[in-house]
Amino acid sequence: MTRRQLWGVVVFFLAAIGFPFPGAAQSQPTYLYVWAGHDSRTQPDALLVVDIVPGSPTYSKVVYTVPVGSVGNEPHHIGLSPDGATIVAGGLLSGRVFFFDIKADPARPQLVKIFNSQSVGLGVADEVKPLPGRGVLVSMMGDHHAASPGGMVLFDQQLELIAKGDSDPPDREINVHDFDVNPAANLLITTDFVIPHTLIEGAPSMRDTVRIWDLNAMRIRHTLRVGQGPWITKFLPGTKKALVSCFVDGTLWLVDAGHNPPQAQQVLDFDGDKNDSMPSIMEISADGRWMFEALYGLNKVVQYDISDPTRPQLVTEVVTGQGPHYIRLSQDGKLLFVSNYFIEAGKTVLKGDNHVKLIHIDGDRMRLDDAFDVDLNGPKAYAPSALALQGTLRPHGLVVR
Repeated sequence: MTRRQLWGVVVFFLAAIGFPFPGAAQSQPTYLYVWAGHDSRTQPDALLVVDIVPGSPTYSKVVYTVPVGSVGNEPHHIGLSPDGATIVAGGLLSGRVFFFDIKADPARPQLVKIFNSQSVGLGVADEVKPLPGRGVLVSMMGDHHAASPGGMVLFDQQLELIAKGDSDPPDREINVHDFDVNPAANLLITTDFVIPHTLIEGAPSMRDTVRIWDLNAMRIRHTLRVGQGPWITKFLPGTKKALVSCFVDGTLWLVDAGHNPPQAQQVLDFDGDKNDSMPSIMEISADGRWMFEALYGLNKVVQYDISDPTRPQLVTEVVTGQGPHYIRLSQDGKLLFVSNYFIEAGKTVLKGDNHVKLIHIDGDRMRLDDAFDVDLNGPKAYAPSALALQGTLRPHGLVVR
C-alpha cells in the first residue's frame, strides 16, 4: 500500500467516526452557550456551556462553567464576533461587557476582557451583533446613570473600543434596546424601548421610536414612531425592510428603511388588543420565509409565514414552560433554543421557570424536544465533570456553535 493510499484509508476512518477536521463544515452544532445570572445575587454570574450533541451521554447538560467574578450584572444578550472566536455578553444593570475566547477551546471558554461602559458615559449594556470586517456592535440603553441618551459602541477585532454613536444625536430620547445591521446598504436600525431608570423604579416610561442610522458614520438619519415599547428588530434577508415587535401593546410593524423617507406600518397584533402577549426575542429564517417569536406573556413560541411581510400568517406554536423570552436559531435553521426568564431590575420583576428548552424546526412545523431540558433550578443541570454552581441560575442570552 502506498503512502497516499494509506492516508486515504486514515482520512476515511476519521471521517467515519466524526473527526473534526480544521475548516470542515459542521452540520451539527456542538455547544449552546448560556449567559446566566445567579438568582440570589450573592454568587458570581456565569457563562455556561451546554452539550447539544444528540446521543451524547451529557446531552442537555452543563459541561463547563465560567464564573465572571462579579454579581448582579443581570446577564442579558450575547453574540459572537464576526470570526466566531469571541463571545460578547452584556450586563444590563452593571453596564459591563464581557469577552470570552472560544477559539482556543470551544468547550472551555476563557474570560479575556471586561469593558466598563461607564468609562465612556454609557450604561445598560444590551444587544450584541457582529459587524463583518469591523468588529462587534453593542447597544447601550442608557447613560451611566441609566438615564438618556443611550447609544451604540463598536469594538474592533482586537476587542478595543473604536467608535461610539450617535455623537451628535437629533434628540436626547435615545434608549437603544435592540438593533440590526444591513452593511451592504449602510443601514443600522435601532429600537428605543424604555428609559432604564424608570424600569428599575417600577414606573416604566416607555418609548415608541425606531431610528434609521447611517451605519458607517454611526449617525441617526431618521426617526419613526411605531407601537408602545419597540423591542426587537430584524432586517428581512436581502432587503431594506425590517420587522419590529413592540413589547407593551403586542404589535408587529414593518419598517421600510429604503423608502424616501422611511416609513412604518403595523402588520399584526399578537394578542388582539389584549396587550398580554409581551412579544420578546424574534428570529427570522435565512430565506426570509419564517418568523419565530417568543411570547413571554402567553408562555409560548410562535411561528409565522412572512412570505408576504405585510400579512404574517400564524402556522404553529409551542408551549415551552413559564416565561419564554430569549430564543436563538441555529445556523441551519433546524434548531431553536429557548430560555425561560426575562428580567429582575429593581421593582420590575418578570421571571420564568429558569429552564432552557429546544424546539426542532421542520418547515412549517415546530416540535419540542422532550429529551432536552436544562433545568437551572439546581444541581441536576450539570454533568458530573462540570463545576456545579450552587443555587438557582436565571438563563437569558444564548449562542449556538
